[in-house]
Amino acid sequence: MRFKFISSFIVIVLLLLHGKSYGQISIHENKVEIQKLFKLIEQQSQITFLYDSQDVSGIPLITLKITNGSLPNVLSQVFKGLPLTYKIIAKTVLVKKNPRTTEKKEQANPTKIAGIYIRGMVMDEHHIPLQNVTIKEPRLSTSVLSKANGEFALQGGNSGVIVLSAPGFSEKVVEYVDTAFLNITLKNNFFKSIDLAEVKIESSNVLANPTKFIDLENRNYMNLAQILQGTIPGLSLQVVNTSTKTVTSIDHYVQFLNGQPYQAFMRSTVEDFLNIVGKVRGQQIIDLLLKGSNVPRSISDRYHLNTTTTISNTLVPEIRGASNFGNNVSNMLVVIDGFPQEGFPANYPMTNVESIEVIKDPKELIKWGPRAAGGAILIKSKTAKAGNLKFNYMSNFYFSPAPKFDREQLKLANTTTYLNYLQDLDAIANNTFGNSAFGLSPARELLAQKRSGQISASQFDSKWDSLSRMDNQEQLSLLRQDAFNQNHSLTVSGGNKAYKFTAIGNYTDGRTNDIRSKNSNLSLSLNNNFDLLKNKLHIRWLINFSDIRNRAGYSFSPTSINLDPYQLLLDAQGNYAYDNTRLSTSANQLIQSRGYKNYGVNILEDARLNSSTSNIISKQSNFNMNWNLLPGLQWSSSFIYTQRKGSTKTLFGAESSFARQLVDNYGQLTTNGVNFYVPYGDIFRQNKTDYDDANLRSGLNYAKQVGKHVLQLGLGVGGASITRSTPSYNTLYGYNERTGTSTPVFLPTNPSVQSTIRNFYTLFPGTSSTSFPFSLTQNTTGDTTVVRNLNANASMRYAFSDRINASALYTNVLNPLYGQSETYSTLSSYNAEVTGLAVKNWGHFLQDVLLSVGTSSIKMPDIPGRYTNTRYLQNYWNNYTIIVNGAIPTQQQGQSSRLLYQKLILAFADSAVVVNGAYNRQTIHGNLNAAASANAIENITTVSKYFSGGIDMFLRKKLLNVHFNYAKSPEGNDQFNGSLDYNISRETYFRSNKISDLSFNMILQQISPYQGLGVMQSTNVATNGSYSQAISSDFGLLPAQSKLFEAHARIGFTENKYNMDLRYYNQTSSGLNNNLSVLTDPSTGLSNQISFSSITNRGVEFFFNTVIVKTSSFNYNVTLNGARNSNIANNVPLTNFTASSDYTLALREGNDVSNIWAPRWAGLNSSGDPQIYNSNNNITSVLDSATIVSAMVKQGVTKSPWTGGFIQEVRLHNFFARVALTFNFGHVMRYYRPYPGSNLENSSLLAERWRKPGDELITDIPAINTLGANTYREFVSRYSSNSILPADNIRLSEVMLGFYVPNEKLKKFGLSGMTMTFQVQNLTYWARNKYHIDPATVSLDGRIGLPLPRIYSCNINVNF
Repeated sequence: MRFKFISSFIVIVLLLLHGKSYGQISIHENKVEIQKLFKLIEQQSQITFLYDSQDVSGIPLITLKITNGSLPNVLSQVFKGLPLTYKIIAKTVLVKKNPRTTEKKEQANPTKIAGIYIRGMVMDEHHIPLQNVTIKEPRLSTSVLSKANGEFALQGGNSGVIVLSAPGFSEKVVEYVDTAFLNITLKNNFFKSIDLAEVKIESSNVLANPTKFIDLENRNYMNLAQILQGTIPGLSLQVVNTSTKTVTSIDHYVQFLNGQPYQAFMRSTVEDFLNIVGKVRGQQIIDLLLKGSNVPRSISDRYHLNTTTTISNTLVPEIRGASNFGNNVSNMLVVIDGFPQEGFPANYPMTNVESIEVIKDPKELIKWGPRAAGGAILIKSKTAKAGNLKFNYMSNFYFSPAPKFDREQLKLANTTTYLNYLQDLDAIANNTFGNSAFGLSPARELLAQKRSGQISASQFDSKWDSLSRMDNQEQLSLLRQDAFNQNHSLTVSGGNKAYKFTAIGNYTDGRTNDIRSKNSNLSLSLNNNFDLLKNKLHIRWLINFSDIRNRAGYSFSPTSINLDPYQLLLDAQGNYAYDNTRLSTSANQLIQSRGYKNYGVNILEDARLNSSTSNIISKQSNFNMNWNLLPGLQWSSSFIYTQRKGSTKTLFGAESSFARQLVDNYGQLTTNGVNFYVPYGDIFRQNKTDYDDANLRSGLNYAKQVGKHVLQLGLGVGGASITRSTPSYNTLYGYNERTGTSTPVFLPTNPSVQSTIRNFYTLFPGTSSTSFPFSLTQNTTGDTTVVRNLNANASMRYAFSDRINASALYTNVLNPLYGQSETYSTLSSYNAEVTGLAVKNWGHFLQDVLLSVGTSSIKMPDIPGRYTNTRYLQNYWNNYTIIVNGAIPTQQQGQSSRLLYQKLILAFADSAVVVNGAYNRQTIHGNLNAAASANAIENITTVSKYFSGGIDMFLRKKLLNVHFNYAKSPEGNDQFNGSLDYNISRETYFRSNKISDLSFNMILQQISPYQGLGVMQSTNVATNGSYSQAISSDFGLLPAQSKLFEAHARIGFTENKYNMDLRYYNQTSSGLNNNLSVLTDPSTGLSNQISFSSITNRGVEFFFNTVIVKTSSFNYNVTLNGARNSNIANNVPLTNFTASSDYTLALREGNDVSNIWAPRWAGLNSSGDPQIYNSNNNITSVLDSATIVSAMVKQGVTKSPWTGGFIQEVRLHNFFARVALTFNFGHVMRYYRPYPGSNLENSSLLAERWRKPGDELITDIPAINTLGANTYREFVSRYSSNSILPADNIRLSEVMLGFYVPNEKLKKFGLSGMTMTFQVQNLTYWARNKYHIDPATVSLDGRIGLPLPRIYSCNINVNF
């Protein structure tokens, strides 16, 4: 059976290998392009045409009538009378321009083609200089052989291509455009013959791969965020809306107070609460209540948090959604000229960007470390060019009006609705907290005074009516401003053969919509290219400097203004109106009568008085050198350095609420008045951050060839250091900004300076009045982290003719250990292989037989476990306590894996099929299982023996290439890797007048964590005379395990006028997850859980581009791209039920990571209580955890699975325009539903609450209830299925109009080019939900933020 299978397989392969002979050719075509004739000949023969498209452009249409003609006769007829020559090499026809015709043109136009010398060096993949490589310039028919050191010099034209060929290497075609020194690497095809059919002339990156490179034409006015939107399939900019709760006070039940029974709730500030119950326990209680999950009744019944919610919008780029749990990364790493960026630089200008590449390949992403697990965006600035000085000036101006605060649009209650709700709440709740002086807004204070009899009913009605007539909607617009931004850029470039440079200066100035905000950015960059010492020394040196200054304005959020709708910012006379919620109006009047400051708050006054200014100075240097010291001896070095010094200055004005309240809190009440321990005046804080990242890699490579012997030796060393420092700082009181001086704080002296005082809280029984003045003198905690390593590598390669090939590589990384017995932990790996050609040219069927022996090994460092902790200042003891709240084990604990193998390689049919098989012996010490999370290494050694193998096939004239192999990873797990590439459109059987390009490829890729670590180590090894742009400085975390299957098809119609690209991917990333968000364990305080989890990332990407109309004066292009993506979570821990929104969004096995679940809503009952359908599909209002959990149903996903963009571009004479649409389909969002019962609710839906029987027929808002937060009733009321809305939307993201100024109008001004553009972003949107809410403004809990601003901009670009 097996013999039959093998025989069948061999027969199939031989049939595929068998092609037509030249045979007879028949062509009957009338007035067609020469390219079509080439294709017809290829389809009827084994011939492949190789030509430069520029050489055949302008060739007149050809009429050819021939039947059963021979190949020489057909070629003679095709090229008859044309300014072309051809030459047959093996099975390839090399076509080029007739040199005589070119010579005549050059003589007629001597200024058009200037003869230049093309200089460069040729090396193999191991960086060995290659001698006797043939370098040809086909158009000029010039050729030369490379020298012993690999260098060459060749006469060339102004631009063109050169063809390089050498025995044992694939031929390569390289473009040249100027006198830049070329470093060229030839691919070593040892024991494998490859003909010219594999040679491809390079095209531009954008045209060759539009799903990876972004088209920058006419887009230099944009910033990074704008240009990414809708241009790459699968890449989307997610507006991440987050709701942040800020605790304002805590209500806690007090049994005894001052030794006397109290038995009531007391309201305390956060600081006072921590002092009362203790820092550690108090913080644990706050954290537990904020999560709202697994809260014991002993805590939820005795402690209540009073909070405010702030919504913030953050722009995050995502490619194919989330990546993996192992690194908790979903957003992408942005790298600019080799410098990884902190966060997403959304406003980075495209002014001087040469290319933007989007990296999706897991193997490439591993090189950048864990930060790139979610993908990478590589930005390259314009390179230096030789020639006369050239100048470019560009200006951009942006304007965005302030978003309007509209309660109706934001679904916020107006004054009437809110006051009616408070009256009903007070009547039902019976004023739960009594007549407290704390936490009562004016309306709630009036209700309390009425209930306690402090005011009469008529007085209440009068004051209540006054509040009802007030509305602060218009005054809140004072907290916003129009945004304006301007950007100016000047670029200077030039140089000669020895030195070329591009210098860029950029200045940005503007402000955001936040009141009093201001920002500026001055940046300078210098790109230097040196070709010195007769082209033996090549240096590329990038230097960047930036000075960013920012003054943060008041961040306005509709849900966090902390003002009731009737509370004004200014009274009728234009004076500040104060909010006395924190300390009631009557209480504030009381303390002022005793000598204290006004305790009220006015957010407009604070926004005008306070300021927070930051300054970040960055210095970056990227130095790369390649020096040919001696023949065969090369020195390569790379040094990348980043220094960032940040400073944030915060100033609170003396009249600000923060300053006044702080002075009052540290004012000691005496019979003679108040002793203030804080000097009255401005308060100033300055905190600094320092970041230094240095990475040095340097190596020597020596290559020597003596006869048939080739020897290469390599030695490299390196080191890296990353230091992050946040020095401690203090607060200055009574600060004078002009002189920079301050006034000391006062401290009590009896009995010591650490004594406490009693402040104004003594006037209000039931509150803590203790303050600690000495805490004002304590510096804020600082911290410093350092990550360092030293690395070394050594390599060797020896080859004797084509008989023997031996190679070896050793790498080592040392990381310092602190507080351990060992000084360093060591990560080391090596591999070595010797291959011999046992039989050469055995026969026609079996050609070559090769034998190999080899070994590889990797040894993990022994790294101690990591702990997360928080440090607190203990005022009572005047010291710090460290609380450990997380333990993170490490997977690297000295394990090792070693492999020994013997391999047999058989090359069949002229090396068109190469089969290999190997016997392997693998020795593993310790537990290398990727799912292991134990803290102690298992001291065991396992030995396994297995067979591995693979096959490489180059079929159909190498148009169909297949690679597949099986082996085991260093961890001992099975691995399958392979690829398939098939260029169908060049097949002889493929005949189509419509389809001009059709290709298909697949890839199967598996990378284990230990292999990924080896890839990271490889960035420290010089390849081809240079180092990888990626740098890896921290090897403490293992990369995630990755399994990828990808299939890609590309088709072009009508000479690629229509192009379509389709890609399917299925990737599973898995790893030890140390940071999976789980509920805090109340018994331990730990808030993370260790699990080995995975994400299956599956989807389809689509790209379509067409030139609908193209004439000399009018072009109309359309681009459509889209993606369908899902991210399925596997092996995630079970989340226990908690009555919070977190439970509805928790990760669930087998579901998308952005899934959202909810119980099925069944309306209200006749008492206004919420009802749901239970698991038996029965309606119930009896709620418990079991009922709710069983009733949960998946509602959809919160991240759009369908994303894409539709771009239309038009050019008419000198005018051009672009319209861009983006779309997001298939996801849902939450619509905020209030829970009547809290005095902090401010939703406009409160007006629709249930009030009487029968209302259940017209509303879903339940009756007022005072059971409290995080109850089953609240959970069902807020988070049932009726709170879910579709979030499908289409956005008109850009409309642009531009104009090229004609050159004849510019010459008299000394200008060579000028472009002007005008554009509008975020023009409008369409949303499918019935409320017409923009999903981009909605947070996960359904709260609506301000609308996205519309941006108007113009751009001027001048060349001279």
